[in-house]
Amino acid sequence: MNAPLYSILLDSKDLTFTARHFITLSLPEKGITVEPVHEHEFRVTAQIRGSLNDEGLLIDFHTAQALLKEILSECRGKYFLASRQKGVRFANDPGHYRFWSSGESAGKCSEIAAVPHSEGILLDAANASAEMIALYLAQTYCGKLVDLGLIASDPNERLLTLTLEEYPGMKAVVTL
Repeated sequence: MNAPLYSILLDSKDLTFTARHFITLSLPEKGITVEPVHEHEFRVTAQIRGSLNDEGLLIDFHTAQALLKEILSECRGKYFLASRQKGVRFANDPGHYRFWSSGESAGKCSEIAAVPHSEGILLDAANASAEMIALYLAQTYCGKLVDLGLIASDPNERLLTLTLEEYPGMKAVVTL
């Protein structure tokens, strides 16, 4: 018989943060559309899986939740920005990330955002979608859990599933 696989689920009402983003959509009838910058109250849940330690624990709930809250706190009030969006020009200027929509007609460009580095989280992604924000949070969280020795780093096991709710009932889920 295989050893049991255990998990803990962090799903409390205070695992939230407010942040801004904008995405581009490729719409058949309109072509590339750039949404305006907008804000969400994001809600996060996390499931951590693995084997129990010698004390019969996977990980202490309070420690796991405090670490996740710390990461979410660092995201609070920030802009999630993607460096490789279609239809958007990006510049990493001294002190600011700048984004312009690439106006196809008559070469017009309009500035979407100029965000101070201290207020932005730059994703190496094609969009600052809920999926990419969830991936960023999951990678950051998993990295800290491993660095602190709270979970083992096993490339053959999926250790973490993180769910990011952008709007009630609309969730992006990533498993690492």
